[in-house]
Amino acid sequence: MPLVLLADAYQGQGNVDLADAQLGEALRLEPGSAELRVRRGSILLERGRGADALEFLRESTERAPHEGRLWILRGIAAQESGDVADAIDALRRGFEQGVRDPDARCLLGALYQQEGRLDEAVTQYEAVLREEGEYPRANLDLGLAFVAQGKYFEARERFERVLAFDDENLTAHLALGQLFRNILYDEAQALAHLERYQALGGDDPRLAEWLDELR
Repeated sequence: MPLVLLADAYQGQGNVDLADAQLGEALRLEPGSAELRVRRGSILLERGRGADALEFLRESTERAPHEGRLWILRGIAAQESGDVADAIDALRRGFEQGVRDPDARCLLGALYQQEGRLDEAVTQYEAVLREEGEYPRANLDLGLAFVAQGKYFEARERFERVLAFDDENLTAHLALGQLFRNILYDEAQALAHLERYQALGGDDPRLAEWLDELR
């Protein structure tokens, strides 16, 4: 369809507003196209139009309820709009339809964790690691869930795996610093991770107090 080709061209130039306009016109001609709806939903999110994206994606999942990618996009839009219940439901439906999206699955885990549903959160992070192998975001989130569950040695292992891939991950250094300082009682390790966190630009307001205590 020429309108879709034009949308591709505009998007390739970074002009998402004009790309969106072309997709909107294409959808006027083909309102039942799930592929066009996925494309337009993605662009609305890219443009930061969360409320418009959510409205459009709610309509789209009603029109094409068996297109899992639309449910994933709806979940992301709902989360950005603060509707946690809708976000969880939409993401879950997308994964039930076979969509593979590790970042969206981590988001689902984080939403479960936000609601205190730690076992369900862990299930999502572990699913990412089974599907993708070593995935730093999933390891980091899984480590934080393990801390909340009191599984401190398992948490340490996950944070260290994150740093094996990215030694500049601020959250992992801070988490390990706190873990060694407060729970595993290894002051040397705690100091090393908190100093690394500071060197990388970490700015937790409690950092100076922690460093003074450990030095």
